[in-house]
Amino acid sequence: MNTTETLRVKSIMRPFPHTIRRDARALEASALMNEQKIRHLPVVDDTGVVGVVSDRDLKLLFSLVRIDHRVEDLLVEDAFIEDAYIVDVDAALQDVLLDMADRQLGSVLVTSNGKLAGLFTTVDVCRAFGEYLQPR
Repeated sequence: MNTTETLRVKSIMRPFPHTIRRDARALEASALMNEQKIRHLPVVDDTGVVGVVSDRDLKLLFSLVRIDHRVEDLLVEDAFIEDAYIVDVDAALQDVLLDMADRQLGSVLVTSNGKLAGLFTTVDVCRAFGEYLQPR
């Protein structure tokens, strides 16, 4: 790789991530995360991507349930983050990494022409950096 080449988010993102509807049950989102061994799910509705929910968001929601409420009644929209960090697939990787660090973010939603194209997480960064450091 040429060291002057600007790396783009699309080179490391996970394309075509699983998604969950904002009106889905929170337990369904948790089960999907466990099944797929992931920690973040883009949240969608009829208009497109509306945010992201993490396993941490769901655990907090479940822990706050009062006795007069049922966990089964909780929805993804009760826990998800609407103000998610969204970047284009061609965003410069170094800029996104610095923003993630400054904002202390665990994930980034990646779009192409305004549509969800991928998900980029701290785990993806660690994996890519670990592979880069492997002896050749």
